[in-house]
Amino acid sequence: ATTDETTGLRSTGGIHTTAKPPAAASAKPQTFQEKLAQQKKEREDKIKQDHSMVQNQWQKQKTQKSQQSAIRARFEQQSGGGAAKPPGLGSGGGGGTNLQRSASTIKQMLLEWVKAHTKEYPIEITNFSSSWANGLAFCAVIHHFFPDSFDYYALDPKNRAYNLKLGFDKGEELADVPQLLDVEDMLMMKDKPDWKCVFTHVQTMYKTLRRLEEQREAS
Repeated sequence: ATTDETTGLRSTGGIHTTAKPPAAASAKPQTFQEKLAQQKKEREDKIKQDHSMVQNQWQKQKTQKSQQSAIRARFEQQSGGGAAKPPGLGSGGGGGTNLQRSASTIKQMLLEWVKAHTKEYPIEITNFSSSWANGLAFCAVIHHFFPDSFDYYALDPKNRAYNLKLGFDKGEELADVPQLLDVEDMLMMKDKPDWKCVFTHVQTMYKTLRRLEEQREAS
C-alpha cells in the first residue's frame, strides 16, 4: 500500500482510499489534587465577584443617600428652614391646638385632607413618598380646585417629568403655590422621593388651597 503525498489518497491493490489523519493525543485526565485546586479557584472567583457586587450596590446606595441629603438641604433652605405645621387641618381654625399635636398626627391629617380632595380620581395616595413619584397626585389636587385648567384624564403615569412640571406650574400659576420641589430632583429620586420634601410642598399647597376653599365657601 502506498500514499500519494499530493492527494492524500492511499492506494491498496489499485483502490484509492483517503488516508486517516493521525489520532489526536487524548487529554490528560485531571488528578484529584488538580480538581480540588480548580474548585477552590472557582469558589474564590465567585466570592470576589459577589464581594464586588455588594461593594457596587453599597456605593450606589451611599451615592443616592448623599444626593437625597443634598436635595433635602437645598429644599429646606428654599422653604425657609423646613416644614411648618399646618393650622386648622380638618377643622375650622384651632391653630394653637394643632401646633401641640405630634408630627405623625399632622402627617395623617394632611394625608386625609389630600385623600378627601382627590377621591374622584383613579389614584391611591397612601404616603408622602411613592404616591407622589409620578406627579399625578400633585395634578389631581390642583385639578380638583381648577377642573377646567387641563385634562387630567389624558395624563400618562409613565410620563413623570411632564406630570410633575404640569402639577408644579399649574399650582404656581393658578393658586400661587411656590415651586419648592424641583422636577429634576424628583426624577433623580425615582420611585421613592424624600418624604420630608414632598410633605413640606404638600403643606404649602394645603395652606394656599385651604384659603382659596374658605373664600369660595364664604362667597
